[in-house]
Amino acid sequence: METKEIFMTALEACTALGVARGNVYTGNLKDAQQAMKGYHEHLNRLSSACYVGEDGFIARKALKEVK
Repeated sequence: METKEIFMTALEACTALGVARGNVYTGNLKDAQQAMKGYHEHLNRLSSACYVGEDGFIARKALKEVK
């Protein structure tokens, strides 16, 4: 995973978490659940990039910030 991809994945994870939070506030729990599923998928992508290639360090830092 390239650096740009790592940052985009981290940003998408944060966005998904914000969407989930907004859906919980409005009572739309089904959509909140879907957003959390997307959040976890992005976290898994970051986790798998942590120990691969030269950008593994960046992925570890991004994962730490997103969690």
